[in-house]
Amino acid sequence: MIRLFVLVVLAAALAACATPYVITLKNGEVVHTRDEPEYDRNSGFYQFDDASGKRMRMNKDEIVSMEAR
Repeated sequence: MIRLFVLVVLAAALAACATPYVITLKNGEVVHTRDEPEYDRNSGFYQFDDASGKRMRMNKDEIVSMEAR
């Protein structure tokens, strides 16, 4: 019983750590992410999982705005 409680608390804590973002592109497209995008300075691309879980890369020059939901 205690194990189940601990697992539920840990799952809730991990879910609370995720901060979804909304990315607006120059072409007007809006992309929803599951968590904060990671920026790679060497390539100039952001990496993130979109709302459906697909791993994506986006050039920083194509992004107009990026806001946490």
